Amino acid sequence: MVLPAYDSFVHRANRDGTTDSICKNCFITVCTSTWETELAGAERDHVCDPSVVARWKNMQDHTHQESD
Repeated sequence: MVLPAYDSFVHRANRDGTTDSICKNCFITVCTSTWETELAGAERDHVCDPSVVARWKNMQDHTHQESD
């Protein structure tokens, strides 16, 4: 699944002044940097590992089944 870049990542500020870029699809931290351009480049180049995405989907499906 390809998501638009502006919607695919969240940024988390760290105490040391760096920012983490986290993929909303596979939940991997794709980059930690103090430079926005470095975050943008890592986000542009990031490709989700299908096995990681499948594992998260499995966990999510299992959690939803338990709550029903």
